[in-house]
Amino acid sequence: MDSTFRLLNSVDTSGLGPLYPRNRVAPDGRLFGYSDLSMYYVDPNANSRNGSITLAGVMPSDGPSGVTSTDVMYAPGKVLRCGGGANTLPETGGPVIQAKNAAAVIDINGATPIYKKLPSMPASLHWANATVLADGNVVVTGGSLLANVMNGVNYSALLWKAGTGGWAQGATSLANRARLYHSVALLLPDGSVLSGGGGARSAIEYGRRDLLPTIPIQQLGRVRAQADDHIQPWQHFLPPELPGASRLGCRDPAGDVHQDELSDPQQ
Repeated sequence: MDSTFRLLNSVDTSGLGPLYPRNRVAPDGRLFGYSDLSMYYVDPNANSRNGSITLAGVMPSDGPSGVTSTDVMYAPGKVLRCGGGANTLPETGGPVIQAKNAAAVIDINGATPIYKKLPSMPASLHWANATVLADGNVVVTGGSLLANVMNGVNYSALLWKAGTGGWAQGATSLANRARLYHSVALLLPDGSVLSGGGGARSAIEYGRRDLLPTIPIQQLGRVRAQADDHIQPWQHFLPPELPGASRLGCRDPAGDVHQDELSDPQQ
């Protein structure tokens, strides 16, 4: 990595949908991504560093799909994707489609992606936000049954358990604000989640006026570094002794855009 940008001239993405492809760094160093249902790998170092792209299959049509789905890499090489179902943006119109409640995990730890269908979410949602919690589970907030309109709005935190794949109903927002297109949900240092904004390009745009107070998802046992302790890139770090701990997770608390949590976990 030399911290410079370069054009991957041999990577032709013209056959893929242009809106909000989701890309992740796979454990083997390639870039894994998908546009709607089509999956692919990009090798940035192939062809004398001009790159290459390889199609990697198509996800089932009855699963989460479209630009209105939400996803997050909740563990190294494992992506949770849920909801969605539409491929048009609020500002462009298009057919009105009810959201899906489908959920799936895509495992990219091997040579090819492995798709696993999960139990359905408790709600069918366009433009929801998926956020990894401090314990490795995922919370889905915001969204609605019809894309970016006040129909079937979700005001609850939907908790997904990474260990079992099941869902549970979490806290309910008292602010009664819809969190739709262009909303955001961020994990805070105290283990709670800040949910805010949303409704861009519509009559219910909240993003420029207020933020929802934090939604306490759960209280977690944790060790917090002192205020003057910072870990710099490439710095060796020796964690404190954690009796009974089996995993140390490092999370970037902010990295959410277009219903896609961009922060990849390391553990």
